Amino acid sequence: MTRMRKLRRLFEFYGLAEKRLNVAGKHWGNLGFWSTPAQVGSAQEYSEAAADLAHQLAAKACLDNHSVVLDSGFGCGDQLLLWHQHYHIRKLYGVNWSHSQTDIAQQQLENAGRPTSAEQCRFGNVCDPMLWHTYEGLGINRIMALDCVYHFPDKAYFLRQSIKLLASCCDQESDQEGEHHALLAYTDLLLAKPWSNMSVWQRTVIRLMLKLSRVPVSNLYTLEQTQQQLSGEATFSELIQSYDIEDISEQVLQGFSQWWPRFKNNHQVTGFHPRRMVYLKYDITAAFLSWAYRHKLLNYQLIQIKVC
Repeated sequence: MTRMRKLRRLFEFYGLAEKRLNVAGKHWGNLGFWSTPAQVGSAQEYSEAAADLAHQLAAKACLDNHSVVLDSGFGCGDQLLLWHQHYHIRKLYGVNWSHSQTDIAQQQLENAGRPTSAEQCRFGNVCDPMLWHTYEGLGINRIMALDCVYHFPDKAYFLRQSIKLLASCCDQESDQEGEHHALLAYTDLLLAKPWSNMSVWQRTVIRLMLKLSRVPVSNLYTLEQTQQQLSGEATFSELIQSYDIEDISEQVLQGFSQWWPRFKNNHQVTGFHPRRMVYLKYDITAAFLSWAYRHKLLNYQLIQIKVC
C-alpha cells in the first residue's frame, strides 16, 4: 500500500475510531440495541449491544440458509461474520464507502475462512448506478443496511434500486418450487415531527448535526412521509407486497446516550491525547441523541420491505 493510500485511509470520515468502543477483536460501529440500561459503561456492553442491533435487523430480514445477502454499508465486517456464522446464509455480497473499514472487513472474512465473501464485499458508492448493474442476475434476495442508510448520498435512490433488484430476483425464482421471499431490511433515523412543527432553534441544531455527520437533509423523512413513499409512489408501491416499521428509539437512541457517559468516565484521559478528540465526537453524539429523544424530535426505526 502506498503512503498516499495509507494517509487517505487514516483521515477517512468513516474510519476506525469505533474500535476504541469495543472489546479486543471487535470493530462494531452502530449505536447498539440496549434491551436493558448499561450498568458499568464497559466495552463489553457496547459490543454486545451493537451485535444485538445486528440480530434485530437479521430477524427483520428473515435471514436463513437460503439467503443471498447484499449488505450495504457493512463497516468493519463484524456483521458480515454474524450473517455467516449465526444465520448460515448462502452467499454474501457487500459494498461500503470506506477503504479502511473494507480492508478490515475483508481480512476478517479471510481469517474466518470466507475468501469468496471477502472478494465480493468491496469498497464502493451504493448510489453509483453502475454498481447496481453488477448485482443483476446474482439471485440476491436480501438487502440490508445496518445503521447507515441515512448517511447515503441519496437514500431514496438506494431504496428504489434495492426494490428493483429484489423484484428481478422474484422474477428469476417464480418458476421454482417452494416459497421464496425477497426482503429489504434496514434501520433508519426519522423525524418525529415535520420541520414546520419545530422551533427555529431545534431546526438549526438538527441541521448542524446533520452537516457534521455528513447526513443529507433530504434523507430525513417523517414516519408519515416514509409510509406515503412506500405505499403511494408508483415507483415503489407497484413492486412492494408489504412493509413493516418498528420503533426502537428507546432501545437505541436513549440506550447509547446513557451508556456513553459511563464508558467515558471509565476511560478518561488527561492532558493532550488523540483519544480526547475521538471522545469529543461521541460526547456530541450522545448529547444530541439524548436531547433529540427527550424533545421527541427524532425516531429510530427498524424497517422491513417485502417485495415477494
